[in-house]
Amino acid sequence: MFSICITPGKIFLVLLYIFGVKFTSAAETSAENAVTDYPISLFPDNDLNVWQAPAEIRKMFTYYWSGFDEECRPIWVGELGKWDARKVIERGEDSKKMLRKYIYQGIYRLLESLKFNNTDCPPPKEVIGILDVEGFNYRQIASTATVSYLLNIVKEFVPVMMKYVQSVYFINTNFAANGLVTIARPILGEFMARVEVYGTRKSTWLPAILKRFPKEQLPEKLGGKKGFTPLKSYG
Repeated sequence: MFSICITPGKIFLVLLYIFGVKFTSAAETSAENAVTDYPISLFPDNDLNVWQAPAEIRKMFTYYWSGFDEECRPIWVGELGKWDARKVIERGEDSKKMLRKYIYQGIYRLLESLKFNNTDCPPPKEVIGILDVEGFNYRQIASTATVSYLLNIVKEFVPVMMKYVQSVYFINTNFAANGLVTIARPILGEFMARVEVYGTRKSTWLPAILKRFPKEQLPEKLGGKKGFTPLKSYG
C-alpha cells in the first residue's frame, strides 16, 4: 500500500508545465499582430468611459493613478494581491464577462491617461506600473480555469503593453505570486525585459521604488508622504 500526497507545490509545478507549454506559441502570434495605434476599437465595448461595474467588483479589484514619474509618465498602481479573480470566475459566464469588461476598462483608463495635458512636459507616450501582490495566495493559481482566464487576457494585450508600457515593478512577491509571473513569462516574451520582480522584504523593494519614482508621487505605503491622494482611484 502507498499513498500520494498532493501538495500546493506539486499543483504549482503541474500548472507551470501545462501553461508554459500551452501559451508559448500564442505569445509569438500576439507579437506578430502588434497594435500600431490606440483606437477605441481595441475594446469590444464602446461605453467604457461611462460604464460602472457593480460595487462588489470595484471593491475587490482596486487600482489607482498615483501620479507621474520624472519624465511625466503616468504611474499606475494595482493591488493585485487583493484581487480574488477565482471567486468571480467560479460564479459563471456572466460574472466572467463582467470581470473581463472591468479589466478592459482599467486598460482603457490607463491608455487615456496618456492624453493628460501637462504643461511642464510633452505628452507622454508610455505609462509605468507598480503591482503590489501582497496577500496573493495559492488558491488563485490552483484553479486552472482562473489561470487560463487571466493569461488569455494578458496574451490579448501583450502588443498594447509593448507599445504603451515602459516598465512594471512587482513588489511583495511571495512564492505563489512569483509562480504566476513564471507561468506568464512565455506569454509576455520580450516584455519581461521591462519587468522587475521584488520579494516580500520591504527593505529591498522600497529603495528600488524610491530610486525610480518621485516620492511625492507615491502613497505612504510605497514610501510617499502621509495623507497622499492619488490623481484618480478606482475601487
